[in-house]
Amino acid sequence: MREQTLPMGASISIYSKAVQENCEKHSEDPYAFLESQENLIPFSEDQIKLIEEHLNKRGYRYLRTEQPIGEVPIRRAYEFEDNSLGIEVFLTQNGLHFSSPNGEGVFEITMTGSEFGSSLDYDPLAKQFSVFDPLQGGWVD
Repeated sequence: MREQTLPMGASISIYSKAVQENCEKHSEDPYAFLESQENLIPFSEDQIKLIEEHLNKRGYRYLRTEQPIGEVPIRRAYEFEDNSLGIEVFLTQNGLHFSSPNGEGVFEITMTGSEFGSSLDYDPLAKQFSVFDPLQGGWVD
């Protein structure tokens, strides 16, 4: 039996569903589309509440709010309960961004990201968010 290897590091971003829809309509290069702040649609207050509740449920805790620096907007930093995984999470008005430098952390952020992309009707996160995962080539359905 072959042993599966996990990637060394990864990042995943969560956006409102409208960002993915606009990207697919207006751009053939999602990476370039997401680089432009004017293409990113801010989360609603209800979406931010859902995000924060889900992060808390999954074991992420709030660390601090960072003020804007140049093009980087205000962002809230979170940490996973098992901080030995090295997971970093930043919530901005336009996106939720996860990164991890190691395989075990990659598994955790992938699992959490997939929950935000849920299409199950009973899930409170259903159909509100889209997941962008560069390791999987872009938007994840």
